[in-house]
Amino acid sequence: DEHSASRLAMRELLNSIGVTQVQMATEPVRAIRMMEAERFGLVLCEMKFLSQMDGIQVLEYVRTRRLLQPSAAFVLVTSAPDRLTVAATREWQPDAIVLKPVVAESLGPRIEQAMRRRIALAPVHEAADRGDSQALLERVQALIREAGAPSLELLRWQANALVDLGRFGQAHEVCEQALSVKTDLPWAELALAHCERADGRPDAATERVRALIKAHPYFGGAYDLLIDIHEQDGRVDKALEVAQSALKQLATSRRMRTLGEIAYAQGELEVAE
Repeated sequence: DEHSASRLAMRELLNSIGVTQVQMATEPVRAIRMMEAERFGLVLCEMKFLSQMDGIQVLEYVRTRRLLQPSAAFVLVTSAPDRLTVAATREWQPDAIVLKPVVAESLGPRIEQAMRRRIALAPVHEAADRGDSQALLERVQALIREAGAPSLELLRWQANALVDLGRFGQAHEVCEQALSVKTDLPWAELALAHCERADGRPDAATERVRALIKAHPYFGGAYDLLIDIHEQDGRVDKALEVAQSALKQLATSRRMRTLGEIAYAQGELEVAE
């Protein structure tokens, strides 16, 4: 946090709930350098800065560079959850969002919940970070056996791992199981679209993804699949349109980079630059 009064107030709050080892940074780049040099179990980051980065970009950098251990939690702090914050929860999934004014009664439970969830799923996150879908699936299945029943979150991890492994029939079953519990699950609809595409039904997959984008315009994975379908069909112009649409909803570095790469491939050099 770039405001000294806010930093000191947050440190006092953290001390009051038992978090006594606290280091502070005044701006994003300094915080990143600290995370590169030392392992932290918890990061609380302000959403808005006057500098060149915001909290979402810090979160994106930390996640893509794997600067935190799988058991470490990243919490965004914001005055109000605007559209960009909502988009970030879909795109990069912070472990919690804490609203100002921050008080110990709300901060403590949010941090405790985020840390407990991170620690419980640390083996899953570790396999996902390595891109090892088989290990991810095995660890998710072990957690399901341990719990005695799958949670929706574990079903999501399981479906995504099965899709990555090309086991689309099993992925379809997992998605149907999840949708029988809760009908509005964007990740399940996306996984089903992947299954339809793999089954040789790209039109059905496209229709499902478009409906998903209409219902959940901040769900980045839907745009990614639609872009991939268009590129595979050789319709780079359509892929470019989808990438532009995605950037309007998800103003993140990842979306800007995707648009730049597609524009370059299409020869739209001014857009790419």
